[in-house]
Amino acid sequence: MDLKIDARIAFGTYVQVKTTQDASNSMAPRTEAAIALCSTGNLQGSVIFFTLRSRSIIVRDQWTVLPMPEEAVGVMN
Repeated sequence: MDLKIDARIAFGTYVQVKTTQDASNSMAPRTEAAIALCSTGNLQGSVIFFTLRSRSIIVRDQWTVLPMPEEAVGVMN
């Protein structure tokens, strides 16, 4: 276990994860609100997230940690 890879983010952290769409000049969102669940254990340091909009599970290796807004608390409750 490598602390810098496997423990990069704590459980329940609110983040904006990057979408997998190709870069374009459209008005489509480039990030999505999510809650960190757990590390996948791979060499890239990917993490499993629960997305708040679609309420699905995704795996990403790039994110930005943000303060938890009240809307996210409402969805999780």
